[in-house]
Amino acid sequence: MEGPAAKPVEHVRINYADVIVNGKQDDPEFLKVYWALQDRFSDEHFGYQVCLHEAAHAVLMEQDGIKNVRFEKPVVVYRPSDGSFRSLGAMVHGDDTPDKTVDEARFLTLTTHAVAGGIALQEYRGLRPEQTGSEHDYRQFLVACVKAPPGALKTKPDDLWKQAQEIARSRLTDAATKAEVEARAWEYFDLLYL
Repeated sequence: MEGPAAKPVEHVRINYADVIVNGKQDDPEFLKVYWALQDRFSDEHFGYQVCLHEAAHAVLMEQDGIKNVRFEKPVVVYRPSDGSFRSLGAMVHGDDTPDKTVDEARFLTLTTHAVAGGIALQEYRGLRPEQTGSEHDYRQFLVACVKAPPGALKTKPDDLWKQAQEIARSRLTDAATKAEVEARAWEYFDLLYL
C-alpha cells in the first residue's frame, strides 16, 4: 500500500500575476513551469548564487548613479501569442535614465553592469563562465546592440563585452565593493526565501 503523495513545497515566492490575469493558473503547463522553478530554488546554495549575481549588478549600477535599484523575485509569464509559459529568475532593475545620451561610453557602462553578475560568481565563488547564469545577460546585451542608435557603437559587440568584463572584474575585486556585494547578496537572499 502506498502512502499519501508528498505535497510540493513552495520555497520562494514567485510572481505569476500575468498568469492569473490571463486565467491560466490551473493550466498544466503553467504548473509544470512553476514547480520546476520552485524545485530549482529548493537548493539554497543555488538561491544564494542567484542573489550574489544580482547583487553585483545592483552595486555597480548604484555606483554609477542608477537610482532606485530594486530586487525582483522570480516570475512566470504567460505569452498569449503562442500559449506558452516562461520562467525568469530573480533580477534587479533601476530607474530609467532617458536624460543620458546613448553613446559608446554609456553603452560600455551599461554592459559593465550586465557582466557584473557573472564576473562576481567567477571571482567570489570560483565558477567557470558557463556556470554563472550569464547567458540571459549576454542575450539581452546582443538585443541592445541591435537596437542601439546608428553610430552609437563603433566597437564590435564581443569586443565591447570583453572590455566590460575586465572593467567589472577590476571593480568587483576591490575589497570595499566585494564586501558591499556580499552584504547585498544576503539581503536579497532574505527577501527571496521569505
